[in-house]
Amino acid sequence: MRALKLSALLSIIEENGARGAVITGCSNISYLLGSRLSVMGYGSGFILIHDEGHTYIYTPLLEVYRVQDLLEHLVRKGSVEIIAYARYIPRDTEFKVVEAGNVHDIISKHFPEKSKIIVDTRNLSPQVLNKLQSKWEIVDVSSKLLEIRSVKSSDEIERIEKATKISEDVIDRAVKYIKPGMREIDLEAFINKELIALGAEDLAFPTIVASGPRTSYPHTRATGRELRRDDIVVIDLGATYMNYCSDITRPIIIGGANSEIRKCLEILGSAIDQALELLIPGTKCSEVDLAVRNYLKRYGYDKYFLHSTGHGVGVEVHENPRISPKSDDVLKENMVVTIEPGIYIKGKWGLRIEELVLVTSRGGKLISRLSRFFEL
Repeated sequence: MRALKLSALLSIIEENGARGAVITGCSNISYLLGSRLSVMGYGSGFILIHDEGHTYIYTPLLEVYRVQDLLEHLVRKGSVEIIAYARYIPRDTEFKVVEAGNVHDIISKHFPEKSKIIVDTRNLSPQVLNKLQSKWEIVDVSSKLLEIRSVKSSDEIERIEKATKISEDVIDRAVKYIKPGMREIDLEAFINKELIALGAEDLAFPTIVASGPRTSYPHTRATGRELRRDDIVVIDLGATYMNYCSDITRPIIIGGANSEIRKCLEILGSAIDQALELLIPGTKCSEVDLAVRNYLKRYGYDKYFLHSTGHGVGVEVHENPRISPKSDDVLKENMVVTIEPGIYIKGKWGLRIEELVLVTSRGGKLISRLSRFFEL
């Protein structure tokens, strides 16, 4: 998988007639190397690639042992060379390959002034970008990298499927664990513990647990509020497995759903089914969003839908494409996206069902397979 990704990057270098590339940002580095270097230099590590294909991994000196261990398999193959850097070189460091200076200084050692360099500017501070632009011809490929990442290989899809299965198993366990009198924070702690116990490398994002009137907040964190009989509980969680994320939301109704809640759950489920039919290559993401809103509008609930319909999922839990009213993105085969309509009535309750879906020529194929809601 990694070779294909680096070859795509080399193609971008060649297409632009560039001398090489400097790739920053934890998600891009993780994607290209196939290893989650999520705290690599607190985000300050980078990949430097020459047009002939030689790849250097520059990491801050304090991170070098960890990066060596994570990428040992690539070093053994001769695929990459790891180089530590620091503003100054300690006198007696055990690690021999160390360069002094910052990103700007290191690039100067590889590329002559006025060279054309591929850079993902999305992850650079304005100060660093200004320095680079003053010395080299910078070609911004941030959008191109996001586009490449949005279409998943079979290996990536398998990892997302595994991350989703972990998440679904945790929700199943949470449903059995929930009882009136329990605090939201106790349920959140249980979920986070179970995610790791069932094989997640990490949480894909901070788990959302909301109950009662707090479910009308689409994004919130658990509190000390105690769950009550007749409460709605909304759980939104994700696992990270072998570098890839899942994202799934399910409502749980303690004591069973009344007629209004049941009607809204059916509407949300049907809105998702409407969207699935449109998830084919060539469909504009804005059209998918509009179809969901129009379906909710039939029943007068569109005004209670407070966010976009969905987003791509991969090494980041939110990435391209964006399924929103003003999105310019167009669906492609093997994109993985969420479809997550919601109804939020302030001071009363909120409901959201979120499915993870693969875009195919026959329409959306559900990756998430869990019941869309639960009644206790």
